Amino acid sequence: MEINTWQDADRALERFAAAEAESDAQLAALDLAFANVRARHQLDRDLTTAELAKLEAALKKFAAAHKAEFKAAPNGDGRSYEHAGAVLGFRQSPGRVEIRKEEETIEWLRDFREGTFVRVVHEANREMLLDILRQGVLAKDKRLVETLAAHGITFRQADKFFLEVKT
Repeated sequence: MEINTWQDADRALERFAAAEAESDAQLAALDLAFANVRARHQLDRDLTTAELAKLEAALKKFAAAHKAEFKAAPNGDGRSYEHAGAVLGFRQSPGRVEIRKEEETIEWLRDFREGTFVRVVHEANREMLLDILRQGVLAKDKRLVETLAAHGITFRQADKFFLEVKT
């Protein structure tokens, strides 16, 4: 299509606007239909999830009551039972150390076997450095800033672009 006059431009703009409006209406209709399908699916899924939770609880109760029978069960390996569509059983967690009265225990561990079972973790206090550097930059405390910078500690604050739509 060739546009040579303002009248041609007006007709083109009118057609463009009408086509956009029709496209938007079709998309809105599709969005509504999709939302309805999603809502029906979510209802079905919620019912299925509730049913599965009940089945899982019943299977867990059964498995706990029959834990000693797992090895004798067909396809049983002693810790699990394998079915054509699923497996149930018990897995051992990797294990963890539990310490009651942590402070007292750590104090005791410091002396026990020369502190072999105690470690000290050193890390930079970034919050404190940020406060100090921010104040140093603002107060023009160049000596502090230069000393920290000489050791690779610097303060950076960049502008970040943003765009907001006002409503």
